[in-house]
Amino acid sequence: MEKKQLDSYDQIKSMLNTMRKLNSSSYSSLKEQTSIPQQTPVQNTPTPQSTSPTNNTGNDVNVINNVEISLNSDDQADLTLNDDQKGQISQLIDDFRSEVSELTDFGKLTLYEQSAKLDGRINDLNISFTLSAGDDNGVFLNSSSMLKLSDDVMEMLTKLKTFEGKFSSVISNIILTRKDN
Repeated sequence: MEKKQLDSYDQIKSMLNTMRKLNSSSYSSLKEQTSIPQQTPVQNTPTPQSTSPTNNTGNDVNVINNVEISLNSDDQADLTLNDDQKGQISQLIDDFRSEVSELTDFGKLTLYEQSAKLDGRINDLNISFTLSAGDDNGVFLNSSSMLKLSDDVMEMLTKLKTFEGKFSSVISNIILTRKDN
């Protein structure tokens, strides 16, 4: 009977090793397969926009205070920021850092013809946010983990909500002045 248990143990061990090998090779193969499609659309995204005859939307990228600013417009002349607009964005970023959180990693500020979105992350509280102005004003949160509603988090959310008014005002002014130029 012990020999039968030993044979059974060896069989199970052999099957587990086979499954581990398959899993390991499948994982690396799967990792290679998933990394290629993720890169391809990102690289090909601007090309259809710029070559499509039905969609003449263009974009331009600037960096102000270490924040990437992406301008999107159908009008080629609307793809630049004047010095006053750059100054307003720079001041807005500085104000955010002083009024809301110095420990913020900003993603991108995307300016469209009728709206704008600023993405960022407040690292010490693990809060990702998007400030939106124009067509859909608001503060939007994105958290991939559970967020405990502590006093610090509530204070930060209040600061974000309060800053939304300033963001909306400054960005709305920039959107209007871009239309006038």
